[in-house]
This record gives sequence, C-alpha cells and structure tokens, in this order.
Amino acid sequence: MIAPNNRLAELELVIAVIDGGSFSEAARSTGRTASAISKAIARLEERLGVVLFHRSTRHVTPTEAGEAFAGRGRTIVAELSALERDMAKDRPEGLVRIATSAVYAGHILAPLLNRFHAEHPAIGIELCLSDRVSPLAEAGIDLAIRAGPLPDSGLFTRSLGEIELVNAGRTAGLPFFGLSYARADTKWHRRPPPFLADDGATIIAAVRAGSAQGFVPRFAIADMLDSGHLRVLDPAQTFTEPFHIVYTGRAANLPRRVEILIDFIARHGKVG
Repeated sequence: MIAPNNRLAELELVIAVIDGGSFSEAARSTGRTASAISKAIARLEERLGVVLFHRSTRHVTPTEAGEAFAGRGRTIVAELSALERDMAKDRPEGLVRIATSAVYAGHILAPLLNRFHAEHPAIGIELCLSDRVSPLAEAGIDLAIRAGPLPDSGLFTRSLGEIELVNAGRTAGLPFFGLSYARADTKWHRRPPPFLADDGATIIAAVRAGSAQGFVPRFAIADMLDSGHLRVLDPAQTFTEPFHIVYTGRAANLPRRVEILIDFIARHGKVG
C-alpha cells in the first residue's frame, strides 16, 4: 500500500506508468500490484484536481497534465537520487547478489574478486550459480550476467561482448553432450544427444576429459586447443552469443554498491 502522504512514491508511480505504458507494467517494475497503483494515482488526481491519465480497457496514456507532472517530477527524482548518491559515495557498503553461470564465474569473475575487494572492502558479493534464467526480483537478485539474446523484458543491460562457441572434442564420433533446457539459437539443438546437463561447466568438463563433444566457449578450452589435446570438430558450426549484465531499475536509481559493481564488471569482466 502507498501511504497517501508519500508524495515521492506517488510521483515515482506516475513516472513508472508512463514509462511502462500500463498499470501492469508499472506493477512489474515497482513490485506493487496494478490495483494499488491505480488507487494511489486516483487519490493523487483527486488531491490535485486534475486527470493525469486517459484510461481504457487496453491502454493508459498520460494527459497533458500528466506529462507536465511527470516531466517536472523526473527532475525532482533525479536530483534526489544525485543527492543520495553524493552523500553515500564515500562509504558504499552491503551485499550484492549476482546470478550467473558457473562458467562465467569460474573463468572470468572469480579471478577479479580480489581486485574488487581491494578497491571496495565494504561491499560483499554473493554468487548464485545457475545456467537457468529466473526473474531477478523473485529470486532476490541485484544483477545477473546472462548469455544469449535477451527478450524485450524492460530490463536494463550493459554489454560484456560476445563469446565464440565451438563444437569441440578430442576426436570426431564422440557422443554429443547438450543442454537440457531450451536456448534461442537453433545451433544448440542436437537431437537426440545421449548426454544432457543444465550446467555448461559440466559439458566443458566432459569435453576436456575427452568423453564427449559439445558446444563450449573457446576461452574455456583455449589451452587444450593450443596443445592439440582438443580440436574444433566442425568449424562451420561455430557461432557467437552475446553476454550482458542485466538489472532492474535505471542506473541513477540503483543502490550505490550495485552501481559500483556493475561498472567494475563492465570494465574488467568482458568476454570478448
């Protein structure tokens, strides 16, 4: 419930509805219910004596008054966020929870942790390792690092580059080790593979051990490719996937500790 005298919360709700184009999208981005948002804005309209939105069964569009209210409101929110950030910039602290794969964590992120800790000793990091994608808010995650094309979900992203995936193994004819969950690129779809896993690190381990072939990031097997213990079995099947940092909320409104970690990973944690 939004307290009637919480004017900043009301202002942020108006902006969220305009940005999302509906009460349901605003509910998703703010963590409130569409009904609570609708009632809060109705109370605000009654207090102001103006109509802020045109409502229909399918669409919610701002009136001229709504646009004006939100326009000045964005300046207020930005200034308040800047004030809070300036006051806290010398003492960022707290825990940041990151959802990512074991492959990215082991090969790229883990070697950076000591450097980050030396620069920001009061910020803790919890790694939640899984290849599967889950909603950030539901999982209590501050940010995620995800591979592959992203749906148009309204989340905010920072690019980490692209990885090259190769179908590798020691020899041709080895059984194929595939992922047990759907991926957008059809090159992942080899049916029926005798081995399946929901963790890319397991596939990499099997390929490195010589017991299977499979699509793996080139950087994860570069040493064995260079030594000749592994080879790319079919160069024509090579493809790339983008990597992104994914988070909810505009960067200006993020907790300072989360913003610092996003900037650090964007600078030092690129995959290519």
